[in-house]
Amino acid sequence: MKSATLLSLLCVGIATQAQNNSFRYLDINQVKAGVSSMGSLHCDPAGYYPAYEVPKGSGKHSSAFTNLWFGGISNNQLYLSAQLLPQPGLDFNSGPLTTTNATVTDSAKFINVWKLNQSDINDFIVNYANGNVQNGSYVPAPDLLSWPGNGNISKSQSPLLAPFKDVDSDGIYDPMSGDYPLIKGDQALFFIYNDVTASPHASGGASFGLEIHGMAYAYGTCSVAAANPALAYTTFYDYTIINRSTKTYTDFHIGLYTEADLGQYADDYIGCDVKDHYGYVYNGDGDDETLGGANGYGPNPPAAAFVMLESPESDADGLDNDYDGLVDESGEQTGMTNFSYFFNPIIGTPAGMVAPSTASEYYNYMHSIWKDGSPVTCNTTNGYGGTNATPYLFPGASYTNSACSGSWSESTPPGDRRYIMSTRYDTYLPGEHIHMVYAHVSSFPGSGSALSKLDQDVNAVKAFYQSGAGNSCLATSLREETQAPAFTLYPNPASSQLNLSTGKPLAAGTSVTVSDVYGNIVAGSSYEGDKAISIDVRSLAAGIYFVKLSTDGKSSVGKFIKQ
Repeated sequence: MKSATLLSLLCVGIATQAQNNSFRYLDINQVKAGVSSMGSLHCDPAGYYPAYEVPKGSGKHSSAFTNLWFGGISNNQLYLSAQLLPQPGLDFNSGPLTTTNATVTDSAKFINVWKLNQSDINDFIVNYANGNVQNGSYVPAPDLLSWPGNGNISKSQSPLLAPFKDVDSDGIYDPMSGDYPLIKGDQALFFIYNDVTASPHASGGASFGLEIHGMAYAYGTCSVAAANPALAYTTFYDYTIINRSTKTYTDFHIGLYTEADLGQYADDYIGCDVKDHYGYVYNGDGDDETLGGANGYGPNPPAAAFVMLESPESDADGLDNDYDGLVDESGEQTGMTNFSYFFNPIIGTPAGMVAPSTASEYYNYMHSIWKDGSPVTCNTTNGYGGTNATPYLFPGASYTNSACSGSWSESTPPGDRRYIMSTRYDTYLPGEHIHMVYAHVSSFPGSGSALSKLDQDVNAVKAFYQSGAGNSCLATSLREETQAPAFTLYPNPASSQLNLSTGKPLAAGTSVTVSDVYGNIVAGSSYEGDKAISIDVRSLAAGIYFVKLSTDGKSSVGKFIKQ
């Protein structure tokens, strides 16, 4: 009881400091990507600086401010939540909504981004199995203790918020009962935000009553990542969007808006790949110079893309929405339905092509309609002022159903670009959940084509995601509540022989098993009388494994790395 009380007090202390973690970095691989508790990505809100550094430590950035836009209709009224700046309270706030009337409660508690490595969770599981959490000799990671697994039901919040392993099946997140967070990747940032603000939306739209659960994640160094080198330069963004209102919305659009600043931002081009559902930015020439404090990538610069990995299922509309050669197949997703862009107002830019300032103008851009209400057209160099309307700007040769013939890419002078890639959901019901997943991929071509290398890397990331094999390099579901004699493992890491030592003879019927990170037993045997055991690990693939020693109905768990 004493250790439980101490941990409870520690949790309270952590919760009161949540506001200190309102902006945090995903930084396990070659990317350092910033995330805000209000949902904005890749921009430091303290100074509006780009916050997507790749390679990590280079001082160069392949993305800037990014967030989700939402637009839809209910009873002939437009609802719109969108932002052009990462400022608090414009259109989005931190925290969940009530499930009864979509109002904000306890927002201060959620001005926080929870950050965990899978190794934090694995260490907790092992130490809980060995009794170290319960006796207070091991203190879990702070964000594991304060993980927002449950909402406050006395304030009508959802009883379940952040995902967790409910070990004792009581519906309550409690690390002292062995519960632990469930994350994706090897490092994850979790955040909850909503579109209900105290003042009118800066976009001019009415709020929906949306609650958004976000998890940004990435993969570290392991056999899974080694087999997929593009993962070192990729981050993932998993969203669950919940309609907490009592309204039904039609023609509901979800747009991913990004200031597509690649290195030095004044010489960029953008485009989209319709078939593979991604928008991208690339340099206007072969040298990305440094200018005005923005570090350029220099010769042979990279290209970068946002890829739509999951989107709502499409209706039976007789179309091949996901461009896989099948029409209206089971589980067909809507994918990217629109791709558009706009400029900062500069001399010579038509007034109809600049940033939106009213709710209807934001909504127009999500429909590939310019600020002035004219459609995006593909028989012009910049998409403005023509006659052949198209939902996709600059698709190269990827849009086979286009009203315009041939390949279409940017040919006007490069510059500072913003783009919006959107998906449409025809009817969004009260209480309904929409799941969206994006990846941001940065691709370094060496001396070849940046766009060819980007397409190769995007498709590698898509194949990896769709395989379902990469939930985590380090994930494990091992959990034991009883404790056998303590043991040590050496050498650790091990390449050929792993030694286990208990310091005293093992009882009859003692077993030792080795499991991989997915819980599969890959080695094991029974022992009696031994104090030290040698395990041949030469046949195991490189990675992290768990050794479980069981005797007299009790178990202890240890971890080792196979080189």
